[in-house]
Amino acid sequence: MTNRPIVPLISFDDYEALYGGGMPKHEFIEGHVRAMTGGTRTHSHLILTFGSLLRSPAIKAGCVALVARRLDVVRSDGRADRSYYPDG
Repeated sequence: MTNRPIVPLISFDDYEALYGGGMPKHEFIEGHVRAMTGGTRTHSHLILTFGSLLRSPAIKAGCVALVARRLDVVRSDGRADRSYYPDG
């Protein structure tokens, strides 16, 4: 049997107050806060390449891009339980 440290869970409202929009970026997943790592040049190149390839066909198909600094995932009860920083 291993002893694991007990990590307290926090509410989404507490996450917003402590980390919302700040740097460095943190993600909130079901009460746990995780620090994000920095990106790489390869990652940035891939994101720009795919975005460029998809932009024209998406516009022709009538798609509208959702531009957001952060993506909050909301449960059916209206409470956010996850928050991510999407690429692109």
